[in-house]
Parts: sequence; structure tokens; C-alpha cells
Amino acid sequence: MALSSTGLRFTIIAFVSNALAFTCLILRFWSRYIQGTRIAFSDYMAAVAMVFSAATAATFIAPSFMGVLGFHLNEVDDRMLDISLQLFVPGQVLWAVANSCVKCSILSLYTRLFPRKQFCRICYAMMVLAWAYFVIVMVATFALCHPIQYNWNKKIPGSCHGEVHAYLSTGITNLVIDAFIVTLPIPTLLGLRMSLSKKLGLIAMFSLGSVICIISLLRIIWINSWDLNDLTYTLADGSNYSILEPALGIVNCCLPTLKPVIKKIARTCFPKRRQQPPNQARRQLNENKKVSDSESGAGGGGGGGSIVNPRRGEQTDGGSRATWDDDIRITNISAATHSAEDLATATDLEAGGNNAITVTRTWAVNDGRPLYIGREVDAEQQVQ
Repeated sequence: MALSSTGLRFTIIAFVSNALAFTCLILRFWSRYIQGTRIAFSDYMAAVAMVFSAATAATFIAPSFMGVLGFHLNEVDDRMLDISLQLFVPGQVLWAVANSCVKCSILSLYTRLFPRKQFCRICYAMMVLAWAYFVIVMVATFALCHPIQYNWNKKIPGSCHGEVHAYLSTGITNLVIDAFIVTLPIPTLLGLRMSLSKKLGLIAMFSLGSVICIISLLRIIWINSWDLNDLTYTLADGSNYSILEPALGIVNCCLPTLKPVIKKIARTCFPKRRQQPPNQARRQLNENKKVSDSESGAGGGGGGGSIVNPRRGEQTDGGSRATWDDDIRITNISAATHSAEDLATATDLEAGGNNAITVTRTWAVNDGRPLYIGREVDAEQQVQ
């Protein structure tokens, strides 16, 4: 039997979500390599969660290809149904292990990022609670049907009681634990001394786990409407949530560790032009000024003074020069002598009727005294 439409959709979701989780896990270990840090407990837990998440996906993908998932119970071959039920039971256990490992990975990462004693104690207590939740799922999986074999073999005499209520209880417990883990670091992040934008960015990154809470909530809503009399058909939608929750949980627990590798990839793909250090650029500017001053002194003949740095007063051959401050950063200055005719021309241009704004910076050197273009002073007095 071919894949049903819901089975095909589930298969695509399973492959894409687990591929994304595996990619984030590889980038996580690459970040550790870039930083030169050893593999931590949180990294191991993320890797274990990836293994069990992929195994969970496999237990649901197989019934899809066998023509079971997404078809009504009366349309399914009995032999394929028996195999699918045998896979469904371990699938629940694998799903619980994957989720518990994800929770432990996130909580262990919290203890490294926020190593306060009281905060760490809360994280360790939540780890214990996460594995207690796993035990509850194990009990709910095997203890609801009598005999136990009736879970995967419906042909033998037996019965199951309270399955929906048990799954609802475990689902709600899972949602409460996830919500608590997501909100746990928020008070600490709010107390950090940093800009509001950086603080909000960190809170947003750590709050991505709220997506997992939404998936858990949707899974609870689905369980409440789950029809066990048509198990193979109604299980398809719930399988999507069961696959997305651990896979996206792995993505969520890896994201805070990916900054080093993201920076490396960004530098490789978008290299920046190398800029001169400020001190080197300043020394180059002073050298250019000295060259310009020497050329002006050799060819101009008048005044005998030279400007080395117009931002600070210095002793020169032509006398001392007053010190003045300039708020506009000077990037290039060419010092030269100017005649009264040049000054008058510059003044006329300054008073012109052009719409554009032109800023002209010129120094006339005579005894080291700076002259500004546009001053209403007689040119002959300036020369004197």
C-alpha cells in the first residue's frame, strides 16, 4: 500500500526536523572546537537526545511506508498492523528518553552560564524531575494494559484502561516542566548589566523554548480527541507533534552555543576590508602633512613658517603658533601660502548664491599665525 497524504506529510516533517537538529548539533561541536573547550555534559546529552530523536522518528516512519499510518483501521493489513503496534510501544519510550535528554542538556547549560549556587540547585532538581517524568511515561506505557503483551498484540485476550487520561496526565506534566525550564533564566537575564537591546535579544533567544511549549500544548489537545477505535488514522496528526518536540528541543538547546561558529562563517562568507589602526592612520596623516609643508616651503619662498599639525601649537622656524581646537576631524590638509588676491576670491565664493554648502579650510602661514578664509579683514593687514 502506498503512502497516505498524512503519512507523506509526517515523513517530510520527520526528515526535515531531524536534519535541522543534526545540523545544529554538528555546529555545536564545531563551536566547541573553535573555542578550544572540552566537551561538556550538556553536549553529551544533546548528542544522546539526537540519537533517540532519530530512533523515535524511525519507529513512526516505518508504519507510514508499510501503509498503516494515516489509513483507517479497516483498510490496514493485519500483519502490517501487528508490526506497527510493536513499533508504537518502544516509540513512546524513545520519545520520552529524547525529551528527558533535551531537558537535561538545557539545564546543564544553564548551570554553566549562570553558576550561582541557588540557581544550580534548582537546575539539578529539575533534572531529577525530568527523569522522574520518564519513569512515569514508562509506567503509563506498560502498566495500562493487561497482560503487557496486549499493548502490541491485540489478538490475545486482554484489555486496557484509562489510556487517554494517562497520556493527558503525562502530556500536561511535560508541558509544565517545559514552561518552567523556559522561564527559569528570565529573572537572571533581566538582572544583567547591559543595554536593553542586548538584554531583550538574550531573552528572545532563551525564550525560543516557548515553541516547544506550544507543540506540547497542541499534543495535549490532540490526545484529548484521540480515537483509540481508529488508532492508525488518528495517530498521524499526533505523530507530527511527537517528532517535532524532541527535534526542535535539540535545536533550542544548541542555539545558545553557536555564536563562535556563526562568527566564523560570517567572516568567511563576508570578509571585511582591513582598516588601518587609528594610531597608524594618524602617523600617516602627520607624515603627509610634513611632506606637504616641506614642498610648500621649498617652492613658495614666503613666510618661512610651516604647519606640522594644525590641531596643536608647536615651535617652528618662523615663530610660535597659537593653539586652537577643531571639532571636525581633519582627514587631509594641504598647507600653502596664499596671496591677498586668493583670499578675496575665496571670500567671494563663500558669499555666492549656490544652494550647495561648501566648506573650505585653508591656512595662510605668516609668522605662524593662522588665517581663516572669509574673515572681513583687509588683506594688506593680514599680510602685515
